[in-house]
Amino acid sequence: MKDFFSAIRTLTIISWPWSWPPGRQVSVSEQKLYRSTLFFPVVGFLIGGLLMGTAHLLSPLLPAGPLAALLLLELMILTGGLHLDGLADL
Repeated sequence: MKDFFSAIRTLTIISWPWSWPPGRQVSVSEQKLYRSTLFFPVVGFLIGGLLMGTAHLLSPLLPAGPLAALLLLELMILTGGLHLDGLADL
């Protein structure tokens, strides 16, 4: 489970399990980070599921443009902007 939580901490801004005080740096060894990569697809699936749920709930209420902007904002907040620089990566 520690590797799963390490993957969550790496790919999102969520520091779970909660650390006290908030903002405390959690050190992760190279070996733990390597093992946590096995859970990266699972965390990505959870993030995608959250975005899909938001889209499903709000699609009757919002037109496509504002809904897309809201989903992008949700992704940006949740991941801290990780991978939103896709054009620069290309």
